[in-house]
Amino acid sequence: MSDRATLHPDLELRVARAEAAIAVIKPKFQVALVKDLARLGTLGDAGTAGETLEDLRALIHDIKGNAGGFGFNLVSEIAAGLNAYLVAIPNLGPLDAGIVHDHCNSMTIAATGPLDADQNRQIEEFIRLSQQLVPKGIDNDG
Repeated sequence: MSDRATLHPDLELRVARAEAAIAVIKPKFQVALVKDLARLGTLGDAGTAGETLEDLRALIHDIKGNAGGFGFNLVSEIAAGLNAYLVAIPNLGPLDAGIVHDHCNSMTIAATGPLDADQNRQIEEFIRLSQQLVPKGIDNDG
């Protein structure tokens, strides 16, 4: 956010209102996020249907963007890794369901924090490893 000392008074008021609205909405978003993560886990079980892969891609893409927008940065980073992976694969197989579950569980932990230093380190290590699931050079901006 910009330094408030440099904001026009009318803009400062609008920023304050936006921050207040986000403070009210953020806990509701967190509840919805945890529900979406539960749904994500069940979609990962469905098998190899192309429609299910598309559903997963759409849901994880939304989670990636929305989580970051509400300050759940670790969730957004984990979702980005899963999103890149889902974009890179042609269909879902048995190994993919495990990858989806692992990402879902990690996002749930990150979403329901607060995390202690060790948990934060573990989540960051998971993010680093998740990024290695997709070979370099694949266009996976999804």
